[in-house]
Amino acid sequence: HQWFGDMVTCGTWKDIWLNEGFATYCNLLCYDFMFPEGVFRTKIKDVKSDVMAQTDGSVYAYDTTQVSTLFDYRTTYQKGAMVLHQLRWYVGDSAFFEGVRQYLKDTLVRYGFARQERLQYHLEQTSQLNLDNYFQDWIMGEGYPQYDIQWSQKGKKLEFIISQVPSDASVSSFEVPIQMRLNGSSASTLIRVPISGLQTVYSVDIDFKVRDVEVDPNEWLLAKFTVQFPLDDQSALILYPNPFNGVLYFSASEFDVNSWTLTDACGRTVMSPGYSNTITKGSIGEINTESLSPGVYFLTLKGPQQTIIKKVIKK
Repeated sequence: HQWFGDMVTCGTWKDIWLNEGFATYCNLLCYDFMFPEGVFRTKIKDVKSDVMAQTDGSVYAYDTTQVSTLFDYRTTYQKGAMVLHQLRWYVGDSAFFEGVRQYLKDTLVRYGFARQERLQYHLEQTSQLNLDNYFQDWIMGEGYPQYDIQWSQKGKKLEFIISQVPSDASVSSFEVPIQMRLNGSSASTLIRVPISGLQTVYSVDIDFKVRDVEVDPNEWLLAKFTVQFPLDDQSALILYPNPFNGVLYFSASEFDVNSWTLTDACGRTVMSPGYSNTITKGSIGEINTESLSPGVYFLTLKGPQQTIIKKVIKK
């Protein structure tokens, strides 16, 4: 609080997170720089768990009439700390810490009062990124994303299909990149996967056979993840014809299909059966797509323990 609260304090009660979020994160940073490796990640994981115990809540204090809202430990303190931690990952260490230094040195706020726009300004200057969407989604908006990740590898090409569902309707989609660790029998590497919209398709060339994928291994993101391990495409799922025109047929040979959903390239649901109709493994399901416009779609098939997402094209 010597720096965030005393030297620079919030300009309005709505910006109280500038005091408490920074103070909380500075406390966490002690574990990053002063304790053995791994302690910091454990602390961050605990904070994330507390924040995501509920699906709503903004960092920005819209209602200044309630003390319980202003000093809500889950949102003002812990989520405030997490959006700073995540922003550090988004812009990079050097840009984040230099941006914060410039914010504290700013003669417009030093030994005075700050609104969050000044923090955004300095972080944009050091990172050369437009942070409007980040501040709107993570500070003004509520909730967090739930990601469903499907991956497969053919030769050197590793492909991801990533779907997200925001936990609160105030945010249409979150777009912070995801760190993933790709593990093989004799090699391992970290990659940064950009996210755009409710559904992201991303591919990268990898020089080794990937055995498994660890999502957010360093605990940067305020998000929940499910990872669907790849199945043998030839035996697990049959789609025909693809590209299609009228009826699209599918058959899953390794599990019962409890539900299916067809979404467009933006992740919006365009078709679903609307009723419970389990299609037993090996049986053929059909989707009449005459009402759909030509374009790229994604078919999601869900079983008791499996989920498969496949790209399909209507001519």
